[in-house]
Amino acid sequence: MKKLLCVLLLAVVALSLFSCGNDVETPEGMQLVSGDNVAYRFYVPKTWTINDVDPPSAYFSITDKTNILVTTYPVEEMTTLDEYWITCDANYKATFTEYAVVGEKQTFTVDEQNAIQYVYTFKTDNVNYKVMQTFVGYSGTIYIITYTSIPENYDLHTEEMDSIIGAFVFR
Repeated sequence: MKKLLCVLLLAVVALSLFSCGNDVETPEGMQLVSGDNVAYRFYVPKTWTINDVDPPSAYFSITDKTNILVTTYPVEEMTTLDEYWITCDANYKATFTEYAVVGEKQTFTVDEQNAIQYVYTFKTDNVNYKVMQTFVGYSGTIYIITYTSIPENYDLHTEEMDSIIGAFVFR
């Protein structure tokens, strides 16, 4: 009887260890980009190609010049998302030519966490880009979901971006 209880207990412990973090299903029509070494799950449509690099990223096609990536920035003292954006904005102004914020700040939630989003344009190496950045604060880290495209292709993938951001979850 003791052996049977020990075997059952061992089986329960093993099952619980192997099932940790695997309880979220991949949304239909999407594929997982992020690995097990990050605190989030990042999905893109199956029609996109995953880059096997760090940070996790994917692109629509080489000729389309549209991509998305997630970067993380641990902060010792949790700054507000607005304060973090002010720093980014100043850095972008100093780095890029023809940099301009397009439209107003958007506020919403990502996986029940407060988020802000900005869209901006810039030029580098004689190529114009349009970027949508979503900033989410979670557990002492700021997560930045960055969608980049050339301006003429930007609107082609905004619905997909809504799906990608809607599927983003923390572990």
